[in-house]
Amino acid sequence: MTPTTSAVLCRYRYDPLDRLASTSPAGQGAALRFYCKSRLATHIQGAIRHTIFGHDEQLLAQQKHSVTGNETSLLATDQPGSVLHGVSGAGIESAAYSAYGYSDAENGLDCLMGFNGELRDPVSGHYLLGNGYRAFNPVLMRFNSPDSLSPFAAGGINCYAYCSGDPTDRTDPTGAVWKPVIGSLGKVLKRLQRQAKPLRSESASRRSEFMDNQKATVLSQYPALSNRKISTFSREFASFSAANEIDPFQVLSIGGADDLVKVSGSYPRRFVFTSKSELLVDPSMDLERRSINHAILASYRSPGSEVISAGMIARPKPNQVVLWNDSGHYYPGFSTLQPVDIRLSTWGVKVERVRIGNSSL
Repeated sequence: MTPTTSAVLCRYRYDPLDRLASTSPAGQGAALRFYCKSRLATHIQGAIRHTIFGHDEQLLAQQKHSVTGNETSLLATDQPGSVLHGVSGAGIESAAYSAYGYSDAENGLDCLMGFNGELRDPVSGHYLLGNGYRAFNPVLMRFNSPDSLSPFAAGGINCYAYCSGDPTDRTDPTGAVWKPVIGSLGKVLKRLQRQAKPLRSESASRRSEFMDNQKATVLSQYPALSNRKISTFSREFASFSAANEIDPFQVLSIGGADDLVKVSGSYPRRFVFTSKSELLVDPSMDLERRSINHAILASYRSPGSEVISAGMIARPKPNQVVLWNDSGHYYPGFSTLQPVDIRLSTWGVKVERVRIGNSSL
């Protein structure tokens, strides 16, 4: 057979900082990219220039300049940053995405950015995450190349997986390490608080009276949470045990306000609160490290005890702790954060609770 002649569809060029600087599709002019820190700010191809406006990681608007004039669109995104609507003088345009970012090329939205606020390569249809570091294929729902941080570092065991198989709760803007949609608390609390239902304010005396009553009540009043993934627990624990032999794990037991210094910073960490009044925290800032989860955290440190609260904890300020009810194994309701709130408040710690999900419980 006569070999098929290959053709170059596009050339990709990078700058000294290893960022994608330009793309040159066959038969078209080069498309130039300009960045502000780690985010794309301007995209120029021929006579068309797109300028992206945003604050931190939040996209706000796009301005398109061409020979026919300027057109400005205000952008509406979901929590991970995917552009859902564009509002301009011409009207409202909309787009929709699958969980892994697939979207019809003719979705009607004239916006440079798309899924999770990333620019899709028009030639391949892939998202070149990390400013060109790795190509994510939304059709195959995986990366095209392996992660250099896999399998033993932060990249996880599956070196091709996108967000460790959970694209709805995680994003991967760098193409190297995923992060929770809620992100680091220093930037994300403003966004979460707009969706969170604020707790009713109470007078100091009423709250003090409530706290005193709660102290006198045994923890058995709080129902135990059930592991919704009990069928896979044995396999998960075996994976954790194997990783623990290489990278030994030590649970943080928080017994007072002074112990909270061990969880300082805006990075979220897993916690469980047991029927034995134990507040146990996974010290790892890398949530994929050692393949640990909430169920393993409780069983490893306090076997036989019941879990009455589970979620994430962070300490962005010395006397402030933020809790939110996020656990893929226990699916805790918002009210399950109450015993942890009470315990921390008795230590003089200011507690902020954030509701995850739509449950009123």
